[in-house]
Amino acid sequence: MKAPCWSAFRPGEETTIPEEQNNLSDPAALARKLLAAEAAEKAMGRIIEIIAGSAGNVEASVEAILDGALDLCGAQLGILYHYSPDKGFRADHMKGVPEPFENFLQDAGWFRAAPGTGLGRIERSRHPVNIEDVAGENIFESRESLRVATVELGGARSFLAVPMLSSGELIGAFTIYRQEVNPFSESDAALLKRFADHSVVALENARLIEKTRSLSDELAEMNRSLQSRVEAQVRELERYSMLRRFLPGQVADLVLDEESGDLLSSHRRKIASLFCDLRGFTAFSETAEPEEVMEVLDTFHNLAGRIVGDHNGTITNRAGDSLMVVLNDPLPVENASDEAVRLAVALRGELMKACEKWKELGFSLGVGIGLASGYATLGLVGSEGQFDYTAVGSVVNLAARLCGDAAHGQILAAARLVAECSLPVEFDDLGEREIKGVSRPVKVLSIKAVG
Repeated sequence: MKAPCWSAFRPGEETTIPEEQNNLSDPAALARKLLAAEAAEKAMGRIIEIIAGSAGNVEASVEAILDGALDLCGAQLGILYHYSPDKGFRADHMKGVPEPFENFLQDAGWFRAAPGTGLGRIERSRHPVNIEDVAGENIFESRESLRVATVELGGARSFLAVPMLSSGELIGAFTIYRQEVNPFSESDAALLKRFADHSVVALENARLIEKTRSLSDELAEMNRSLQSRVEAQVRELERYSMLRRFLPGQVADLVLDEESGDLLSSHRRKIASLFCDLRGFTAFSETAEPEEVMEVLDTFHNLAGRIVGDHNGTITNRAGDSLMVVLNDPLPVENASDEAVRLAVALRGELMKACEKWKELGFSLGVGIGLASGYATLGLVGSEGQFDYTAVGSVVNLAARLCGDAAHGQILAAARLVAECSLPVEFDDLGEREIKGVSRPVKVLSIKAVG
């Protein structure tokens, strides 16, 4: 895109007014001065419009500023240097610079300006530097690399630089050059200072817009991340709720815990097994209304579920009027036999109260409980989409048989389980019994209370 022309004069006319011609008594000189001032104001207005509409496009803003400065100050080369206290100067924006000099500056990257150079004086004084002839100073004779490149690669002679300040801190330098010895005037310096100020505004705008965009991007990413986490948590809650419908709560927790996956695979462990069922339920269900049957079952399982949870047990199976409980898996307990006896006594107490209420309604129901202790194989069994957590072994069979033999309100336990208790247990010794499915007679105790 062709750069805008900022000159107030016709092509070929001198745009820089020598100080000796600035004689207000000379009408022609006065007219030229007014035209130059008008052109400068128009240029500044146009630059302000470009900065305002650039939406942080610093290249477009600085290019317009460099064009205006070169045109109105009658210079051929323009360079905007960024400054860092730690790294020095770097030429970031150039206009009209011969390719060899441009390559030199790009290769230089960040550099420290020698004290005698124009940039070195800017860094030290923070004031404008106006050099009549850069080839006529001692630093050129000493062959300082930047000064030599400026003259021999850039063809520059007269030099003008103003500091770029933000909140009093040096952030860069605005430099222009003429390729002949033709000193810049004080009005050129004042004009370049205005261009430099606009450059600071453009750079600050770009910095703030970039910071705003960066913060906006970070916020958007945080929102996306938060939304993803919320969605993941919702899915996890839905999954947990679904698992709780089909698995004991403790097992559902382990399923969701990736580090506990091995606990759900098939394994052996010593457990205490408890079976509990309602006596007289079959006869009751044959004569009662379906709604009454469901109400009894609902009460039974709600009571049992709450009490089993209080004793860190896991209900592994529910079958109508009966349930199976495992202690010490998957949740470990200090003494599974102690906990099993405490659980059985508490369960019997609550269910006996329920049986009394059912009796008032005309329902003849009772409760029996069986307990045993030993090793079992435990884990998830089933097919895809439907799993149960269960225990398999002689200890389970024994507890189920004892439950079947128990009378209403009776807790029958294998003597081995009671022997493992650390708590004082009050019981009646029923002697050895033949238990179906068990090869040898089993000593059976009827538990009355626990200390």
